[in-house]
Amino acid sequence: MRFQQPDRVPRYWSAFWPEFEANWKSHHGDDDIHSAFGDDMFLVAPDETAWPGRAGVIENRGDKVLVRSGWGEVKLTQAVRVEQQLMGELVEAALPERVDPETL
Repeated sequence: MRFQQPDRVPRYWSAFWPEFEANWKSHHGDDDIHSAFGDDMFLVAPDETAWPGRAGVIENRGDKVLVRSGWGEVKLTQAVRVEQQLMGELVEAALPERVDPETL
């Protein structure tokens, strides 16, 4: 911003490799990996789903989790990183029938 030589390259850790995270946890336990390395940039984005307040875990089923998305669909997905799962077995559609959006 001051048109000077930077002292270092900005750090941005949007995601770590799974192997690195596993190695970190084996040596540091529950210490937060992001806090340890620090971030210089943050991604800020609104939740643009139709029903963000309804999103969340419905039920744990061992290595799978039943989740409702902010779009209202219910999926059975892997228990690891539920918030990042885009794919899964569709269990229940958000709107099983055609509905006038004005009535929602």
